[in-house]
Amino acid sequence: MKPHNSKTNNSDNHVAFVIRRIPHYRALFYKKFVEQNGHLNITVFHGTPEKVSGGSGLIHNEDYPFARKLRAFKAWTCIFQRDLIKNGLINRYPLVIFEGSVRLVSSFLILIIRKFLGKKNILWLKGWPDETEEISKIRYLIKKCFLSMANAYIVYGNESITSLLMYGIDPARITVAQNTVDVDDILSKKYVNAYSGINDEHVKRILTDQTPYIYNIGRIIKEKKVGDLIEAFRQINNNSIQLLIAGDGPDVDELKEKVNNLNLTNVHLLGAISEEASKMLYANCVFCVFPGLVGLSLNEAMAAGKAIICADEKGPDAELLSHNDNGLRFEKGNIRQLAGLMNDLIQDKENREKMGQKAFETIHQKATMDNMVQQFSKAVNNFYEKKT
Repeated sequence: MKPHNSKTNNSDNHVAFVIRRIPHYRALFYKKFVEQNGHLNITVFHGTPEKVSGGSGLIHNEDYPFARKLRAFKAWTCIFQRDLIKNGLINRYPLVIFEGSVRLVSSFLILIIRKFLGKKNILWLKGWPDETEEISKIRYLIKKCFLSMANAYIVYGNESITSLLMYGIDPARITVAQNTVDVDDILSKKYVNAYSGINDEHVKRILTDQTPYIYNIGRIIKEKKVGDLIEAFRQINNNSIQLLIAGDGPDVDELKEKVNNLNLTNVHLLGAISEEASKMLYANCVFCVFPGLVGLSLNEAMAAGKAIICADEKGPDAELLSHNDNGLRFEKGNIRQLAGLMNDLIQDKENREKMGQKAFETIHQKATMDNMVQQFSKAVNNFYEKKT
C-alpha cells in the first residue's frame, strides 16, 4: 500500500503514525500536520477492534487520504494490529511515531525490531502516566524497556516529563505538545449571543431569555462526578440561576432520577448535543464546573473566556488551570467546598470576568491546534535536521 503522496517521493522522507484510532476531534490535527509538512510523505495507520472503539467516532479513510485502517483484535487487555509488517512499518519508514501504550502489543514488537535495525522511533504518550502509587518491579521494567525503544518522546504536559524522568529518560529528548481540540472558532467569540441550532426548546428559551446558567459537559460516568455537581448546586439553593449538564453515558438515568426525586426544576440534563450547540452553551454561560475527571472540555471552556471551577485532578489538561489565577480548584469530592466556590463566583462578577480573560489568554498562548501541530512538527523535523 503506497503512502500518502506529498511534494516528494523520496523514501527518506516517509513518516508514519501508528495509533489505535482517529477520534473526530483529532482529525483536524492530522490534516493540519500533513498540510504544514508538505515535504514529508505522511501515513497515519489506525485500527481498533470495534468492541473497544469507544464513543469517539472513527474517521472514514476516503475522507482523509493519508489514513490507512488496520485490522485489529483484542486479547485479554491487549490490542494487536494486523498487517504492520505488510505495510512496511519495519523498513519503509525511517521515522515512525507510535502511540505510547504498552497494551498496543503489536507496536511494542515492531518497536523492538526497528530499534535493532537502527530505525528511528518517537513515542507519543497521549495521556499522563500516573505513577503516584508504587508499582511492581516487573511493571516498572516492562515500561522502562518499552520507553527505551524510542529516540524521542512527545507528551501532552509537564507532569508527563516528571513521570518519564523516573525511567531515566533524558529531558532533552522530550517535546511538550499541549493537548487540545479545535478552539479557534470559540476564541473568535462567534457564538456569543448565538442561539441557532439548539433543538431543545427549553434550552433555546434559556438562551434567548438570557437566563443565567452554569454549564457542564462530558461523558456521564462516575469518574466525572456529575452527581457531586448536582448536590453542590442544590446546596446553593439559588433559584435565579440554572444548571445545564450536557452529555450521555451509563449514569445519566440515575442522575435524572435524582434530579426528579429532589424536584430540582432548575437542573437540566440535556443528553448528547451537537458540537455547535455546546460551543453556544460555553459562550453564553456564567461559568463552567468540572467536578471530576478533567478532559478537553476544559480547553473549550477556557477558550470561551469563562471562569472555571475544576477538581484538583492531575493531568495534562488540568495543568492549564491555576487556582486563583485563571480559574478555581477544589478538593475532589468535597461538595461543601465546591458549593462555596460556586456561590462565590455567582456573586462576584468582577472576579469571574478577570479569571475568564486569563483563561482565554492561556488557551490562545498555549493550546491552540496550530500550537500543537507546530510542536509535533518541531519534534519530527528535528530528526531530519540531525540527518543532514
